[in-house]
Amino acid sequence: MTQLPVQGWYDSADIPAGGRFPEEIRNGVLNSSALVAVLTDSWSSREWCRRELLEAKLAARPLIVVDAIEARVIRLFPYLGNAVTLRWRAAIASSDIMDTAWVELRKNWEAEDAALVIEAALLEALRYQYEHRRLLRSIAGNEVALGTPPEALTLAHLPQGTSRVWYPDPPLGREELDRLQPISAAKIDLTTPLSELARWKRPTGIQTVAVSLSTAPDTDLYGGSPEHLATFADDLVLYLLIAGLRVAYGGVLGHDALQNGIIVGDDINYVERLLAMVRSHSLLFSEVVGKPPVPIENWVAWPIHLRFGEAELRCYGQEATLKDLPPPPDLGLTAQELNASVNAFVPPDTPVRRYAWAKSLTFMRTSMQQGTSARIAMGGRLTDYKGLWPGVLEEGIITLRAGQPLYLLGLFGGAARLLLDVLRGIKRDELTSPWLSALPGSDELRDEYRRRGQTFQTPEELSAELAQRGASGLSTVLNNGLSEDENIELVNADDPQRIVALILKGLRSKLAP
Repeated sequence: MTQLPVQGWYDSADIPAGGRFPEEIRNGVLNSSALVAVLTDSWSSREWCRRELLEAKLAARPLIVVDAIEARVIRLFPYLGNAVTLRWRAAIASSDIMDTAWVELRKNWEAEDAALVIEAALLEALRYQYEHRRLLRSIAGNEVALGTPPEALTLAHLPQGTSRVWYPDPPLGREELDRLQPISAAKIDLTTPLSELARWKRPTGIQTVAVSLSTAPDTDLYGGSPEHLATFADDLVLYLLIAGLRVAYGGVLGHDALQNGIIVGDDINYVERLLAMVRSHSLLFSEVVGKPPVPIENWVAWPIHLRFGEAELRCYGQEATLKDLPPPPDLGLTAQELNASVNAFVPPDTPVRRYAWAKSLTFMRTSMQQGTSARIAMGGRLTDYKGLWPGVLEEGIITLRAGQPLYLLGLFGGAARLLLDVLRGIKRDELTSPWLSALPGSDELRDEYRRRGQTFQTPEELSAELAQRGASGLSTVLNNGLSEDENIELVNADDPQRIVALILKGLRSKLAP
């Protein structure tokens, strides 16, 4: 702390002898930007520790809890929750005599964890102020803005007449909201900015929005990461479902299915994450008017779904519908050419089988477009794909040609960024013949297309088409309800909440009656 431009207030050292503890503690809390509570075995039994924490929560001060429990706590103070919590690793009870190595290890832990605590306190104080001030711009006279999610203590002390409480995204689960409502004398609406934006008047019938994503190799160049992509995808789908929309995704269960983000080596399975997110927030969607009975559509091309067994099919439950497509009508392959039955799974290990996969993936993506109202694309691998083109790129192209609303995110790089760049007239090596020829199996696949009389664009032809389409501007070519400036912002934005807000604004413009 002495190395930073911040001042600490310690109850054990800064209350003068003979001082009135309640007033001193209240003043100390009010003059602080955050409270760090070091939770030891005896902390919950100390009246002044408990009082400090209550004063901090009632004064809307950010809280950081440091878990330094060594053995056990008889009764944990119930108001310690709803806070950033870190572990103090040196708090390990030991009855044995500690050797020199153990003492040194504990010293290192103490130094490292102290730095983490200070960092967490500073970040939480900044986050709190940022969120609180942003929310203050939205509230009316009888509304309250909180920098943290509401809890029983804060709701019990709201100003009289409060009708709505705003708090930062993401929203609390329905199971928690339902138990918080009875605490206040009158019904109070608990909401977040993005939840409110997702509430619009929906037309009759179910609308489906497709989401295209997979891990990209260049995400870090634009400030993202695979973990950011996965977390953002969870949040995005959450708000799409709050808006009463159904979400379609073309991925598969399992990590060995060789398709769209689930190729061997990927450690993120987006289908599994989507299903887990829906299950954990199912109660939150219970009051959404006109919501789809099954919120997720999982599109899987032939022959990939032929590998699914009973275990995979059970994973879908009531949260998702499996859209397992047949072979494309114009596939034109015999069992002899495939060296297998059309009802059996075949890996893409020969040019003929690779051709079958590529045709099937294009058929699936085209079919998905016909069953959806808009598409959101982010990330996307540029190598090791099994189609004629990278999956996220091909899905975006199909959407553009159909004139459907398309939302392209630049933060996560990959095929979505490639499509954005080429639409804006920026040349990319990934859409050149030498680049494609360097990819294993690419030339053999295109030779198979030619041998069967199938036409396809060269990368240069595709690049020219996209540049021509984009010449009119992103707002026109993407047809997504956003202005040119807003689409440029969507390219460059690195704030997940701002990205979701822009997407919801565009969808509201295009899909609401």
